[in-house]
Amino acid sequence: RERETVASYSELLKYAITLEQKVEALAAIRTTEGYLAEWSKEGECFILVENHCPICVAATLCPSLCRAELNTFQSVLGDEILIHRSEHIIEGSRRCVYRITPKM
Repeated sequence: RERETVASYSELLKYAITLEQKVEALAAIRTTEGYLAEWSKEGECFILVENHCPICVAATLCPSLCRAELNTFQSVLGDEILIHRSEHIIEGSRRCVYRITPKM
């Protein structure tokens, strides 16, 4: 499933050149999947927020789903960035928040 998602997202992001364009497109994709995603920019970093998790029950029972999600984001955004999840719904947060930072 992870490989299929990476392939699908990569196809949908193929015209996104800059990191900003990629994050914007990723947020749009995630919103269509029910995550109610939004993004913002803080200096050189981007913040991707998922305000809803349609797989929360499954992810609570199988945390590897969340690891796969993080791996997918890394794959489609590229090796030149770092992604850190700072808030996580299954750990009690209201939402999932990802900080996306270009490697220096």
